Amino acid sequence: MTVVDSDRELYFDSMATKSIFNDLSMFDGAQVNESAAVSFKVMAGEVTTSRGGGQGSITLWNRLTKKADVLKVEAQYVPESPFNLVSAVSLEDKFGLYAQFGDRVLRDKKNVCEYDVRRKGNVYVLPEVIVEAALPGVECDEKENCPVRDKFNWKFTDFKKWNEEKGPFHLDICADEHNRQVNEYYSLVNSVFLHCLTGRNFWGNPPYDGAFIERLLTKVLMDFPKDPVNTKFLLVLPYKPNAAWWSLTTKFEELHIYSKGNVIFSARTDRCYNVSELVESEPGRVFIQGTPWPVVVLYLDQFVVPRVDARVVAHIRLGHACDKHVEVMDLQGVDLGVNSEELRSGSVLSCSVRCMACQVAAPKRPSHTTDRGRVPKSVRKVVEKRQASVKMGQLTFTDHGGPFVTSTKGYRGYTIHVDDYSDVCHFYVWKQKLEYVDALEDYRKMVKATGRVFLEEDTSVEQVVYDLDVLVLHSDNDSTIVSGKAKKYCEDNAIVQRTTSPYLHENNARAETMNKYLQTKARAMLATAGLPATMWPLAMRHAVYPIDRLCKARLGMKSSLQVLNQKYDLSVLRVFGCRAYAFIDASLRSKLADRATPLIYVGHEERSTAYLLYSPDKEKVV
Repeated sequence: MTVVDSDRELYFDSMATKSIFNDLSMFDGAQVNESAAVSFKVMAGEVTTSRGGGQGSITLWNRLTKKADVLKVEAQYVPESPFNLVSAVSLEDKFGLYAQFGDRVLRDKKNVCEYDVRRKGNVYVLPEVIVEAALPGVECDEKENCPVRDKFNWKFTDFKKWNEEKGPFHLDICADEHNRQVNEYYSLVNSVFLHCLTGRNFWGNPPYDGAFIERLLTKVLMDFPKDPVNTKFLLVLPYKPNAAWWSLTTKFEELHIYSKGNVIFSARTDRCYNVSELVESEPGRVFIQGTPWPVVVLYLDQFVVPRVDARVVAHIRLGHACDKHVEVMDLQGVDLGVNSEELRSGSVLSCSVRCMACQVAAPKRPSHTTDRGRVPKSVRKVVEKRQASVKMGQLTFTDHGGPFVTSTKGYRGYTIHVDDYSDVCHFYVWKQKLEYVDALEDYRKMVKATGRVFLEEDTSVEQVVYDLDVLVLHSDNDSTIVSGKAKKYCEDNAIVQRTTSPYLHENNARAETMNKYLQTKARAMLATAGLPATMWPLAMRHAVYPIDRLCKARLGMKSSLQVLNQKYDLSVLRVFGCRAYAFIDASLRSKLADRATPLIYVGHEERSTAYLLYSPDKEKVV
């Protein structure tokens, strides 16, 4: 058998053929090899006409058919290995071929050449690793001596068992024109979404109005931090598809081409899927990128990094901050670590960021109150009238958060202290609530240290501006705060304790609001990074860092550190959960060993420029 062997992956789309396929030198690496296994892969986009493929596909087939009398392109599935998928289109007019879908081949009228077609027309590329969440019950085809159709749903374990016992199989997650249930949507030439692997044949209907896509992306989010090196994902979405029965595909409206070989398929929708920041991950990988709408990035050259929208990067880096705060801080001249010109310009992606992680993490219960059930205005404004604080520590709001899922280090909850003057938030994690005294002592040290600043930039003399200390502590009636060791500690250090009315949390609104804000940001960051809930302390700690440095309306659109006359640099921040490489010192490695190890970025040291990197293998921050 004569096959085509190539070590290249060729990405083509009918709208990008002029810039990508005019240069025939791209195909020079394709060599005819009598014995080599097929490794030629083509990712196809839209087929623009019903008479055949775009110019790129014609060029491709012209090139290949000149080198082989019999061209058989197939895709092999090997357990625990990536898929090798191929795509072909109908070229009846060009080559005199006709489609015979019973055995999925294209034959010319003289039956000289035979082309094994695995996909046709608009296509999807399955993920390179089948995951259980991505195949929640794919039906089996009775034609291949499988269980009767519609009577048995197969799970991932069933696929794996079948492959181990009986060898490779075909996989078809969508129907073709032989599925009479939706026959009116198909034609001979414009067939739909065939995903096949050699071997047995499994059939399934379209993935339930987008459930397939959502589960697939969720699984990728979960797999990436566990094994970022081996987690690969590729999903080609059709541009202006004709399959009206698949509601998800009708949302894909725009195609943006940023450079040769770099194609972004996007959809205008309120959903946003984030795995990692492309510019901070390994070049050549394909990840879902957080944008105002779902975007799938395909790029050929591993040395060419696709563009990433500055506003999206700033939104995710700053703990999913709102657009208004990002704009104000950019206008104030704060270095956000992104291109300021692109942030202000009306780029194709620079619009109101609608992040899926935020929509999952931040929604509130709808209000259904009536006049009878509404809280009286007099009760809503019970907060005691007072004079505004004039220095840090004069009034502090405190509250507990938790209990949560036990973290990797055994933490169950946290305590926050919110300063009334500067709105600075102090975060302290604990294993038991009885550790509140330690949290208060740590907060007092921070307040006292804040009073010592440099009066001039060019002096090294540290002078005392304020003799700061915690004076008034406002909290609810939690026994760990108002009694026992905490009460004695406050009496010994001249700290006045002020409590709320029983069961009236509105009196401690500042601390309660900060609690809700921190938990919302932590949920969004964990969802974005795909990290487990046991890492909530790192997520909340990372959320506190930008909170103290983001502008606040209460402070006149200044940040907490600006109120305290402290300078800071936000350009050191990175996306929580993104890929990071830790340098290995020469004394800890041999000369030919790797000089860096891939880890996961989980935060930044508050009082230094060091990054916090998490090792999934060691399950700790290194």
